[in-house]
Amino acid sequence: MQTYKKSLEKLIAMESLYDITWPGHHIKPVEKQVIHDFLTAVEGITGGTMEGAWTELPMGKARLLEYKEIGIEY
Repeated sequence: MQTYKKSLEKLIAMESLYDITWPGHHIKPVEKQVIHDFLTAVEGITGGTMEGAWTELPMGKARLLEYKEIGIEY
C-alpha cells in the first residue's frame, strides 16, 4: 500500500499537467478526481479508518474496499 500511495501522491503533484487519467482496469478515461479518491481510500485502509469486506476473487480471498466510484482489492 505504501508504494501505491507514493505513486498516487506523485500523480497528484503533477495534476496540473493532465485533465483525465486512464487507469489500466477501466474501459474509458476518468476524471483526475479519481486519483484523489484512491488516495483517500488508501489512507483510510492504512490509517485504520476504512476496511474492505472479505470477498472471493479468482486468485483467492481478499478484501474489497469500495469508495465512491472506485474499489481497492487487497
